[in-house]
Amino acid sequence: MSDSTQFPRCFNIPPIPKDGALSGWIMQVAAARRIPVRDLVREWKYPIRSTYEADFSREVPPLSAMASMTLESPEHLASYHRHGRTLLGDYRYACLSQHGSGAYVHYYCPACLAENPSYIRLKWRLGYQFVCEHHHILLLDRCPNCTAAIDFSIIFGKSLRTDPFSLLGSCPNCQESLKRARRITPPQELAGKLTTAQNTIHRLTTRPTFKHPRAGVISSAKVLDGFLLRKQHTTEVSSEYVGLNYRRLFLNQFEDAHAFFQSFSEERSYLPMELTCDILHPL
Repeated sequence: MSDSTQFPRCFNIPPIPKDGALSGWIMQVAAARRIPVRDLVREWKYPIRSTYEADFSREVPPLSAMASMTLESPEHLASYHRHGRTLLGDYRYACLSQHGSGAYVHYYCPACLAENPSYIRLKWRLGYQFVCEHHHILLLDRCPNCTAAIDFSIIFGKSLRTDPFSLLGSCPNCQESLKRARRITPPQELAGKLTTAQNTIHRLTTRPTFKHPRAGVISSAKVLDGFLLRKQHTTEVSSEYVGLNYRRLFLNQFEDAHAFFQSFSEERSYLPMELTCDILHPL
């Protein structure tokens, strides 16, 4: 690589796991360099305003700086930008991801973090993920200690003095370990329905077409419209607000899901806001 000597080599960082989020890895590189994430992405000429934007960005930055600094191949790094070319990178479907325009941008599974706290799983960045597929417990989005949202975008402009291997396993607000959060297990039938729903949406968001049992091969975007809830709301981006239609997602398990989430009404600091807010009420 002809310009590799322009960029300082950065060691003491883990590789990007296959199921990892690029945003988390970028924060680990900044921690290893002991500089703010903002300065790192500026050095890379990466046009993002929040690290989380990297996960579904349609803008693929020049990869030579990123590759030469971290010893990752440009081809490998380019593969982590493939999600930006799916519906996850389409601003019309911003409700599908936990993105920077809202307060809650990062789910987590305390059991996963107990096993390996060193990275953010990409699926934790998706708004339609409810249950950890490995441990069958609810994903959480807030700290068990201070109840703040797990929002690592707050460290974007801060100089990092944290070990990159432990950075993402603790609350960015109070540094409490997230693996200590309460593990909430839904009833088996409900957990199965939630898992089926999130897998269905994931197939639609990551593939351009969908094979319908009666209509044949059709656009995934067209099928996805049936799982979205639309209501008029003026914004700079769109003339309507789009959110997930939980009644359509849960079907005959809707009432059970609603009752289960409402049973934790006194413990909302543990549960994602989407699962306890008015959108879950019958329309």
